[in-house]
Amino acid sequence: MKPYFHYLDSLRGLAALSIVFLHFSTFLFPGVGDLILEQTFLVKKSYLLVDLFFVLSGFVLAYNYDFNLINYKEYKNFLLKRLIRIYPLHFVTLIMMVILFWGVTPFLGLSILDEFSLVNNKVNLLLNAFLLHSSGLLSQGCYNCTSWNYPSWSISVEFLSYLMLPFGLIFLKKHNKSYLLLITILLATLFYLNNEIGHLDLASWQGLLRCMAGMSLGCYFANLQLHTKKVSSFFPLAILFFVIITMHLGVYDFIVIILIYAFFALVLMSRSKLFLNNNLLNYLGKISYSVYMTHAMVHISMSLFLRATYKKSLESIPIIHQFILLFVAIMFTIIISSISYRYIEQKLSKFLVRHI
Repeated sequence: MKPYFHYLDSLRGLAALSIVFLHFSTFLFPGVGDLILEQTFLVKKSYLLVDLFFVLSGFVLAYNYDFNLINYKEYKNFLLKRLIRIYPLHFVTLIMMVILFWGVTPFLGLSILDEFSLVNNKVNLLLNAFLLHSSGLLSQGCYNCTSWNYPSWSISVEFLSYLMLPFGLIFLKKHNKSYLLLITILLATLFYLNNEIGHLDLASWQGLLRCMAGMSLGCYFANLQLHTKKVSSFFPLAILFFVIITMHLGVYDFIVIILIYAFFALVLMSRSKLFLNNNLLNYLGKISYSVYMTHAMVHISMSLFLRATYKKSLESIPIIHQFILLFVAIMFTIIISSISYRYIEQKLSKFLVRHI
């Protein structure tokens, strides 16, 4: 049996929690976000940690799946396993968001928040149900909008990447240099988008390009067997320092992403696990998918509750209350995630595996 990289779970958990903090401090408690932004761009730039998810997913899938030839049964089983892994929680959180936006919000007499570009309509609901909501199809003129459970745009692009992954792995084995050229083209396209748009906080087909670039590079790292090599733990820590500094200074997104890729590669090569191998971070890593997928539900629920309670905008809540409530929201997200991990990710998924 292949060894399991618990420290990579921890890395995923920390990235998920960072994105939760970004969304809560930006949209739910903007006073906190404004105070942080006065000192650093670090939190604001945390959306780039989604690219860490992508490269990590590519590595893990290439490490665990060995495709030499594609046949229908093998391809179908691969996609079915991935769907069983991601779809149950996606579906449950989607239904909960529909209830919140189309049920609870009108009942409370509150308007739907326009804090960021959420396109919640029947067309996007259908696209969400089929994991196509970040494909660029029927984009309705908004190529970087999200919809319903807004973090799930990245799950959509990962699913679309799964469709191509087995073919990519076979191509990688047979045409290593050409595959590296493909990665270079994808990264050059990201550089172009960053130059044209000014940032890489992008969903839709641009998000799909982000995902394909990261996952392709992760597959390449697995093929090179970086986890079998050895470098000093000083190197990933040094690159992590530069990742933090560049995010703090608000440096060009493309440069930060390249540093994130380099950090991940060096984590694999150091094998020292750095600070990542402890029970708390390992558990956070295990529930990281639930943390990522349920936090929008917590965001909207708390927003509705606080607006109904305070009878004023979220910005008007005293700043000390915002800090306390931010901590409560994060703790509540972790509790909800622990429950969803146990009963949806584990028990429901096992049930589906047995009966499909």
